[in-house]
Amino acid sequence: MRFLPLLCTVLPAVQALSFGLTGPDASQPLNLSQPVEITWTTTEGNVGEPLARVLNIWFWALGGNNGGTYGNEIGSNLSLSTESYTWNPSGLVENFRDNNDIQLSAGKEHWFEAKLVGDRGNTLVSMPSDKYVLEGVPDLVGAAGKNIAVSKAVVGIVTGLAVLKGLL
Repeated sequence: MRFLPLLCTVLPAVQALSFGLTGPDASQPLNLSQPVEITWTTTEGNVGEPLARVLNIWFWALGGNNGGTYGNEIGSNLSLSTESYTWNPSGLVENFRDNNDIQLSAGKEHWFEAKLVGDRGNTLVSMPSDKYVLEGVPDLVGAAGKNIAVSKAVVGIVTGLAVLKGLL
């Protein structure tokens, strides 16, 4: 996963907060039919409090039928020190379909975004995760899926014409 150093000036000393999303493993499909554990690490410097107070996590999905990008905040005001959050994605796909009439892409095009939030509620920095392929989601759409549908349609038309001509 990606790591991001944040440098914060605190009177005469400088404190660094290193933050990184560490899970789920992007080499494995992200199964949205079960809870997903999102993990991160933080390492503080030795002076005072870091500017980041809490973490908000978003899930971003690419629509396969229209190419649109859709995001949902899935966790807010999470403590940086807990270093994990279990997200229950049930209803996410239905929410996208009900509100946006979309299907999700079958490709490795979906990601999490961590937003480190300061004491005034402002986003200090946003960091995307690696991208994921989804599973456990009905009706994923991709180039291969579209080609299969077109191939089936062509076979159906050719078969229908052959029957009409008496060839079959």
